[in-house]
Amino acid sequence: MLKPSLQIFKKPIKNPRITIKTSQKIIVSVPLHFSSYHTQAFIEYHQKWIDKTLAKISKNHQDLSDEILLHTHQILIFGQWQDIATLSYPLQKNAFKELLYTYIAPRTQELANTMNLDFQHIKITNACSKFGSCTYDNRLFFSLMLVFAPYHLIDYVIIHELAHIHHKNHSQDFWHLVTKHCLHAKDYRAQLRKEAKLYLELLQKLS
Repeated sequence: MLKPSLQIFKKPIKNPRITIKTSQKIIVSVPLHFSSYHTQAFIEYHQKWIDKTLAKISKNHQDLSDEILLHTHQILIFGQWQDIATLSYPLQKNAFKELLYTYIAPRTQELANTMNLDFQHIKITNACSKFGSCTYDNRLFFSLMLVFAPYHLIDYVIIHELAHIHHKNHSQDFWHLVTKHCLHAKDYRAQLRKEAKLYLELLQKLS
């Protein structure tokens, strides 16, 4: 296994912090007044946490690789693995956008009616950093990644974005509206975050 790189930055911050997003990079941010000695002491103090976090990231990456390898000749569609050879449509982004749209469009209208909200229009995008978004003028955008998700997670994203029509923030009132129409919103949000890397990898199968 390659040794992760360590990057140290001095910033106008009050407290030092360590950021680890991949198994190959550790970013340490320290206040401007921190000496090399204090920086090294801070890193050593948190070494056990660093090692534990790196091991967790490495395991998650391996689990993801194993799952993709296990389903080499399959694609995940609405939460179910299906053999690519049996699909009646091409393994292309445009085809999968149409597939996702056929579910999201009527479902969004149905949920909007239930929530007594109006939106402008819906568009399926290639966004990789977020599952959905709502503009200031109430246009709704949904990521193609959702085509891999089970229906209940898609519904959560729809409800989440519809709620932004009424609340252009993530305030307590916003989450109250979301959970009113999606009781397990917190769990679904966590599940989506967990599955995001898998969905990103699966996007690579689409031309």
